Amino acid sequence: MVASALSAALALPLSATAATAAAPTTAGPGSVAAAVDGSGVVINEAYLNGGSANAPFTTKFVELYNPTAADVALDGWSVQYRSATGTGASNGTVALSGTIEAGGFYLVAGGSNGSNGAALPEPDVSGGLNFQGQNGTIALVAAPSAVTLPTGDVAGADERVVDLLGYGSSNTFESAAAPAGRANNAGGSLNRTGFADTDDNSADFAVLDTVTPTSSGGDPDPDPEPERARSSRSPRSRARAPRARSWGAPSRRAASSRRPTRRAATTASTSRRRARAATSARSTTRPTRSSCTPAPRPSRSRRATTSRSPARSASTSR
Repeated sequence: MVASALSAALALPLSATAATAAAPTTAGPGSVAAAVDGSGVVINEAYLNGGSANAPFTTKFVELYNPTAADVALDGWSVQYRSATGTGASNGTVALSGTIEAGGFYLVAGGSNGSNGAALPEPDVSGGLNFQGQNGTIALVAAPSAVTLPTGDVAGADERVVDLLGYGSSNTFESAAAPAGRANNAGGSLNRTGFADTDDNSADFAVLDTVTPTSSGGDPDPDPEPERARSSRSPRSRARAPRARSWGAPSRRAASSRRPTRRAATTASTSRRRARAATSARSTTRPTRSSCTPAPRPSRSRRATTSRSPARSASTSR
């Protein structure tokens, strides 16, 4: 009986622990479920020039990433924006809802500068945040209402701020501001380097050419350096595959190597003519010496007659 009671007592905490691990982490307004020390949800990419000339996408966005092993519920959270020189409450907020999965993304669509570029993948939430392209402050806040942040280094200053990105000439940042965004017609986006969160915006973010909006329905495990990964795939191999050739068919080079040259053909033809002439000469019967009858030599008497003929002619004339 004692053993049964002890087993039941031990089983209850274990089952409760398993249920707790399966449920997503929740956080109400005023509490932070993810820290700003690299162990929680972070701002992973900020695209600030949507719709401008040469823009790859029409709409600006902020992409969140959850590097932890647990799902995080975002109900009651918000993404907020304040101008680079602001000192009051955030200029705008977008309320979040739903869950960002472990190792997953969450896409927050904002405003636009124009109609250039393609449409974003289906965002998880949309709002009217119109981030300035080169300078400003973006905050991920575990509260629905606008917060008023101090200026300077605010890492750990407000427990409601889960993550913060101050860029360009912003007066609010973590340790130091990240690089300024590019001109509106230059493209690119601010990207977190390798998902690292060292509470130093200047070290954690860089401006990259590649813009990679990813929502909760996108790739759950992308390469932490998308620009390098794409550049290694972007250039197609230009090497052409060799043309298929049936076995046994000689190649053009092999055939040409066996073809006689013009000079060789002429030599062969001359040799054949000489051979035919020699054969023809051998086949003709040459006359023997006995068959060659010499012309008869004139007799002496005739020659004598012939020699005296002029004298006879002279007497006749007398």
